[in-house]
Amino acid sequence: MIGLILNNFYISPERPWIWNIVEGTIQHYKAQGDFYVAGSCAGVRPYDRPEDLGFDVLRMQSAANSIQAMHNNPSLIKDTVNECIDKKCEKLLFVTPFYRINNFKVLENSSLAFLKGKFEYAIDIIEDKNLSFDFLFADASIIKKVWNSRPWNYNIKKPSENLYENFINVVGKRKLMANGRFLSKHDLEIDEIKVYWETNIKTIKHRHRRTG
Repeated sequence: MIGLILNNFYISPERPWIWNIVEGTIQHYKAQGDFYVAGSCAGVRPYDRPEDLGFDVLRMQSAANSIQAMHNNPSLIKDTVNECIDKKCEKLLFVTPFYRINNFKVLENSSLAFLKGKFEYAIDIIEDKNLSFDFLFADASIIKKVWNSRPWNYNIKKPSENLYENFINVVGKRKLMANGRFLSKHDLEIDEIKVYWETNIKTIKHRHRRTG
């Protein structure tokens, strides 16, 4: 079973309808396979019970806790990771609810995968110390070490850099380059939800142009 950790989103009191998008994303993934669905975010809770939206567990905090919110709620994610592991999840998929992956074949036999730009090289990501929370796929054993072996450094302003440092602490730079897969939105065939307002929501379908 895969632990699906929806993260890196905020539900403001002015936009509670974002929960409708979150629910649609959960339904999308549940149609793809066996997922244990967990959420980690800040803001206002859903009107309905979290399980009514499809969550198995939802951990939230007020945005008033600004340090945690600014760092993508690392304490909540740590608890969520441990929850997924307790439920016997062998793999963990971190993804923003605004990304709906359609190509899971590229993840087969992967123990560690990260997001990259369409024309970006892995070395650029490593040198920039920039690992995205919007997509991360790894063995649960790796993620557990990443979140439990090194305290989150709140002096580092960028959550993506903190994530990088935690991975380097566990995996090492050389192994990260050698063993990590770096996949684009096109590789993953992501349907990206762009939200401008409740009545102005667009979906961008990232696909490689097929020839022949």
